[in-house]
Amino acid sequence: MLIFLTKATRTKLLILLSLCLVVIGARTGMELSRGVQWTTGAKVSPITRVATNRPEAALMIDVIAAKPETAEELRKALSQAALKATWFVSATWAEANPELLAALAQDGHEIGVKGADDRRVDKLSTDELKLRLIRAREAVAKARVEPAPFFYPPGAKLGEAGVVAALEEGFHTVLGSADLRKIGGKPEDVSRKLNLMPGDIALIEISGKAVRPPASSIETIKSWAKLHGLSLVRISDLIRGVR
Repeated sequence: MLIFLTKATRTKLLILLSLCLVVIGARTGMELSRGVQWTTGAKVSPITRVATNRPEAALMIDVIAAKPETAEELRKALSQAALKATWFVSATWAEANPELLAALAQDGHEIGVKGADDRRVDKLSTDELKLRLIRAREAVAKARVEPAPFFYPPGAKLGEAGVVAALEEGFHTVLGSADLRKIGGKPEDVSRKLNLMPGDIALIEISGKAVRPPASSIETIKSWAKLHGLSLVRISDLIRGVR
């Protein structure tokens, strides 16, 4: 049986359908916000932590003009602990250390980007930011490494327009949720200061000749995580467990 609707009725139905779609979109955005911390609605947010159905936390490494030997020290410590992480590098660092970058990828680490260098980007125009991201992507690719779709803005500061611009270039902005840089000392001191939960993204920093927390604490961090039922993974692995 065919049902004929008047123009006024069709208009009302279209309005009702639009309202339903808005509600569904808002609910979807909220679900993503509770999971991976970005939204598909009006506001696009950086990833801070992930609502996961698995007992996992991720390791992210901010590489700030790191000496190759310092990066190698951390790489060795992670290898000995059988841990994989997401390293964030600038185009400048990638261009200066292509062999090391390739070795990190061969170890199973993933490589995110920071932009052209270590200078803050939150005051740049969206076009300038995109150019820096493009350069970073090309620098990583020249080392025969496929960049991971993650961007860590230097200084951990970026406005919504910048987050959107990064997303348009294929990168999700990551800020992380747990700062490990001030943790150090004896193994018992490291264990006492740690506080990681499932879904956290924990920040490690390499700056010049320094690793924060020290590379020697990596095994202790892993042992603490294991004791608390946590596995330490890359950011992409953590996102696969979004509920």
